[in-house]
Amino acid sequence: SSSESGRYLNAPDQQYQIVKHRHWFIIHPLSEKNNATIIITENENQISFANGALTIEVTDKLKIPSTVHTALLDIEKIEFPLVLRRWKEGDYFYPLGLKKKNSQRVGKKKIARFLIDAKLPKSEKDNIWVIESNQKICWVVGHRIDERFKITPRTKKALHIQWQSK
Repeated sequence: SSSESGRYLNAPDQQYQIVKHRHWFIIHPLSEKNNATIIITENENQISFANGALTIEVTDKLKIPSTVHTALLDIEKIEFPLVLRRWKEGDYFYPLGLKKKNSQRVGKKKIARFLIDAKLPKSEKDNIWVIESNQKICWVVGHRIDERFKITPRTKKALHIQWQSK
């Protein structure tokens, strides 16, 4: 059909949603919108949530992670408690590596736009979580960290967060 990507239809029994994603239709179960907010204190190292589990540790091993399932955040830039929650309209962050046009300044991006640019189907977009420190998003879990929290040559210790998806 010629309808646009992202269009969706809830099945009459309200148990499933049919979403058009490019040339495909994706059928997935409708889960209750879980608007849980999880507070992560400084001494917690294992968190379970609707989209998987997080393992958290402070480390002085500052090797850049090779996977988007791991975030390495400069501990000096983190303020506890952290907040783990689903993203919402209006959320924004400064994606690592995004520069403003004709500038060395870091670019700001709404998470909604970031997820559209990542070409995620609606079913996946609805299940994206973020971690924030002092009301600033430091990681779009499983996707990208925020430039403001990245490790630098001056970083001595980092918060290593590993996400295990469900």
